Amino acid sequence: MGLLMIYHNEQNSLLQKMTLNQSVVSAKRETQGDELLQKTLVCMESQKRCKKADDDEIFGE
Repeated sequence: MGLLMIYHNEQNSLLQKMTLNQSVVSAKRETQGDELLQKTLVCMESQKRCKKADDDEIFGE
């Protein structure tokens, strides 16, 4: 039972990451003219990459 819950939680976070990636990509597309917003999105994206790297170390992926 516990293993199934862990698997379910990992699937859930993977889905959330994918959704987050898609929203950043579409936000970039919508804000192409606005450089300040672009920079903010790039910054958010790089922070997310760092967090993902930390998560991968924790989960040993």
